[in-house]
Amino acid sequence: MSRKILLVDDEAGLRRNFRALIEDAGYTVREASNGAEGLSAYLSEQPDLVMTDMRMQSAKDGLRLVAAIREHDDAVPIIVVSGSGTLHDAIDAIRLGAWDYLVKPVQLGEELLIAIERNFERARLLRENRLYREKLEEMVSERTASLLASQRENQELQARLMQTQKLESLGRLAGGIAHDFNNLVTIMHAGTSELRAALAGAHADSIAMVEDALEQAVDLIRQIFVFAGRGSQAAVSCNLSDLIGGMEKLLRSAVTASIDLQLTLGTVPAIAGDPTQLRQVVMNLVLNAAQAMSHGGKIWIGVDARRLGPGPSDFAFLTGPVRSGEYVVLVVEDSGSGMDQETVRRLGDPFFTTKADGHGLGLTTVIGIVRGLGGALGIDSAVGRGTRVLAAFPTSPVPQEVPSPPRSILERPRGPNSAH
Repeated sequence: MSRKILLVDDEAGLRRNFRALIEDAGYTVREASNGAEGLSAYLSEQPDLVMTDMRMQSAKDGLRLVAAIREHDDAVPIIVVSGSGTLHDAIDAIRLGAWDYLVKPVQLGEELLIAIERNFERARLLRENRLYREKLEEMVSERTASLLASQRENQELQARLMQTQKLESLGRLAGGIAHDFNNLVTIMHAGTSELRAALAGAHADSIAMVEDALEQAVDLIRQIFVFAGRGSQAAVSCNLSDLIGGMEKLLRSAVTASIDLQLTLGTVPAIAGDPTQLRQVVMNLVLNAAQAMSHGGKIWIGVDARRLGPGPSDFAFLTGPVRSGEYVVLVVEDSGSGMDQETVRRLGDPFFTTKADGHGLGLTTVIGIVRGLGGALGIDSAVGRGTRVLAAFPTSPVPQEVPSPPRSILERPRGPNSAH
């Protein structure tokens, strides 16, 4: 398709001569006899180049046309052809946006065609330069966005690592306390047994009261070990779908009538775990979801088997990076108001709670149970979108670091001369 040139001049004979010359060179020509017609033709025809006289109906008719075209397009080539040929006219034309200036009469047709080709080449270079700059800006923008995303991801990973380290430190502290407390309770148990035998039935009620208190202390120690992720679970083979199915009536009674509880329990392989602790995880997550919907809503409980690893995920894992392996996955999702990312980042902090009467240890205990079973716990939430919690339990032993035994808080460093 030939390129289109708009020719604007008030001399009909000159237009005919120019038109013949330009069409012989292979261009398509449109004509106008003054600035107003020229602007109308420009808007309707959208030519590739404009060639205009300077003085037509008035001394500034051509210059006004140049200025008007430049308001619409700064990239179309404009050649001003003037009969005056003064330096002042040339400066005015270039200042208003003309790319070239020729003086009438144009003696040689070759001169005009060279000027046309020169301006077309300039337009081509300008387009290519703009495309290059746009592409470069796009590449810079994409690279900047990628770097910012990497920076945010790195910050999130550092925050999760710090959270994991805090939980591990707290777990070691809790394990040390429970270890010492357990030693003391063991001694007290032995002492009460000796007292019962020595008193031969006397003060039996008092001794029984002490023994009951000691049993409660043992239960408390067991809970502390669970919190620390080192509970001595009675690990047995469990089918998580069957276990939750057996809890359905209990779960429905635990939430209000305004909450629709839906279960999708897939066929999954067995996992090794303590059924009581697994029920505690399920109940805790369901109650958390229900408490996020004071005016009712839906809770979805799903169980399936999938492969997980340390790659990108929609979930922020509160237990640290996920080890690659096959897992049975429990997902509890609610239609509540959701949480912002700052709240999600703090969920693993001990004693942090979003409830007015909460103590902040429920989710921390769940984290301890899941970590103790070699699993992973992740959160996906956004304001206005609700919350999903994923608890993953390995179907087969997943390689993990062997935790060091809890250090007793009663231990003291020994000096070089201390007895061994």
